[in-house]
Amino acid sequence: MFADIPVESMVHEQQAEYYQALQNSTNLTDSAPFIEFMLRMILDAATTAAPQVTPHVTPQVSQLLVKIQGEMSCEALQKALELQDRKSFRERYLKPALMEELIEMTVSDKPSSRLQKYRLTDKGRQWLQKREGEVAPCVKTKKVEFKATQNILNFPGGEIKQS
Repeated sequence: MFADIPVESMVHEQQAEYYQALQNSTNLTDSAPFIEFMLRMILDAATTAAPQVTPHVTPQVSQLLVKIQGEMSCEALQKALELQDRKSFRERYLKPALMEELIEMTVSDKPSSRLQKYRLTDKGRQWLQKREGEVAPCVKTKKVEFKATQNILNFPGGEIKQS
């Protein structure tokens, strides 16, 4: 993990603070100031060097991810998306989702197998969960008053008789 994180360059950029943390640790005969400095440098290096977690998802791939349920064949996915053109489906929906590793093939060693199906990857499920959190449906409610008179409930639009 640390092979790709530029901790040394970040420490070099903060050289004065590095030597101050060493001096503080020496003066206190406690390594805590130096450890705190190094942990902060590692955290900064890891967060700045971290790869992009959120994949670029086109509207077509988004629709595919929403429709996929368990393992589905190419034909089942096309039907779920109400698409007729097989070539367009493969180029605009299937291939980009596979390239972004949002879905995977169930028979990965035989891409053109007649038994081939597709399913969400962990990355695809995470994208869906994040999307659902961001696009929470806005539900409008209407206040309805109910009045009970003897054995009849009156409300806008009609009445219900209680038995």
